[in-house]
Amino acid sequence: MRRLIWTCILLLLLYPVPAAMAAGTPVEVDGHALVVDFQAGTITGEGEVYSFAIQGDSIRIDYPNGVYFVRTGSATAGYGPVDQPFSTAGYLSEDTLFKALEGGDTEGGWRPGSYAPLALLLLPLGIFSLAKPERAWYVSWGWRYKNAKPSDGALLAQQLEGVVLVVIGIVVIVG
Repeated sequence: MRRLIWTCILLLLLYPVPAAMAAGTPVEVDGHALVVDFQAGTITGEGEVYSFAIQGDSIRIDYPNGVYFVRTGSATAGYGPVDQPFSTAGYLSEDTLFKALEGGDTEGGWRPGSYAPLALLLLPLGIFSLAKPERAWYVSWGWRYKNAKPSDGALLAQQLEGVVLVVIGIVVIVG
């Protein structure tokens, strides 16, 4: 049973891929309707196509006029061709494009790819472990043995596991 629970948790951890991960997924950012295609490495919006590349923790976005921005962590730097003036006038801002890669605006509730399913699994499991530690122990371990009874230490460990699951669930919801 414990393996099943951990398998479900692992699957839910793998679920929160950004909403834009599917090819050609529409996202809305700062009032702009954009289409992000991770397979082609493009963001399309406002009649322009911007290309991007992700390498490790570094993201590079290329503008149609040759200007490009690189973001590593929270630092962003802009560069442009040597023979042309550096300008992004008439194009979407780099912040808008980086937001599009993160899945767009999230106002109005959870978007596909959020960690909400993980929280919806962790909170009930944690509350169950806190409220009914003996039953939770039986589901985890007791079913393996005939006439087994948990020790006081096992029940305490089960309740501590419940506290950890609830705290993680709350942190996931709050963000």
